[in-house]
Amino acid sequence: MCADVFNSDRSNPHNDTVIEGKLVTIDWHVTLAYKTDEQVKNKTHVACHAYMKGMNDFTFTFSTAEDQKSDTVPKLNGKPAWPAAAEIVEVKPNI
Repeated sequence: MCADVFNSDRSNPHNDTVIEGKLVTIDWHVTLAYKTDEQVKNKTHVACHAYMKGMNDFTFTFSTAEDQKSDTVPKLNGKPAWPAAAEIVEVKPNI
């Protein structure tokens, strides 16, 4: 099972992020997280950010990818970084 998985609370356009434990305003972007089969076993994931021209303009300008991290790393709201199964939308790769 290798799929792109979207965290429902951050896959909508947003213009904030957490830097050094503080919520800061940045450019509009969507957050996409994914796991490979190996990451499923190791309970880790990678998050990517696709930056857009604006809140309603989905023209992507650039993207970033974070280092692999543990699924249990807490977010600012105290929830684990990897969402609960009920919050996940699985998208099969079209390869």
